[in-house]
This record gives sequence, structure tokens and C-alpha cells, in this order.
Amino acid sequence: MGDEGDVGGEGDEGGGQARDWSALSLAAGLFSVAWAVAIVLPSAPNLPAWPAASVGILALVFSRAPGRPLLRAIGAFLGLGGVLVGLGKILALWGLLELLS
Repeated sequence: MGDEGDVGGEGDEGGGQARDWSALSLAAGLFSVAWAVAIVLPSAPNLPAWPAASVGILALVFSRAPGRPLLRAIGAFLGLGGVLVGLGKILALWGLLELLS
């Protein structure tokens, strides 16, 4: 009839395995923090700040998906750094950072 230990075997289309999004979270976090460092360096060309912030948000979103916890945590931490630096640069360009202090 079937194996008694096979729980949910016939209805599983994906084999019961969740997709691992940890590498994507880590890659987005690394890109975000690299872009954040590039926009802060004085010798760098005038780059826009929105890629650091938006890719950092993507890293935070991807870190909530299933995958390896350490890589997701590193991606989220780096993504948060990119978001903070990117938003700080955007606020500074609009002159709003001076209003906060």
C-alpha cells in the first residue's frame, strides 16, 4: 500500500524541501554595504544613494525567507548597514539631516 513513514508523500509537489534564500540575502547585503562604502568615500565619483538603501531592504526581506541562519543573519546585518548609510546620504542631500541634529 505504501510506506507508513512517508508523511504527505503524494501531495508534495516540491518534495517537501524549502528553497534556500540565504545566498541571495548575503549577496544583496554585500552589494548594499559595498555601494554604501562607495558613496561615502571622498575619492569616489558622485554615485546615487538609493541603490544602497533599496538593495539593503531586499537583503532584509530575503533574510526572512528559509535558508541557512548564519548567512541570512550576515545578509540582514549588512543590508541594515546599507539602508542606514543610504538613507543618511539621501537625507543629507535633501538637507534634512541637519534638521534632525
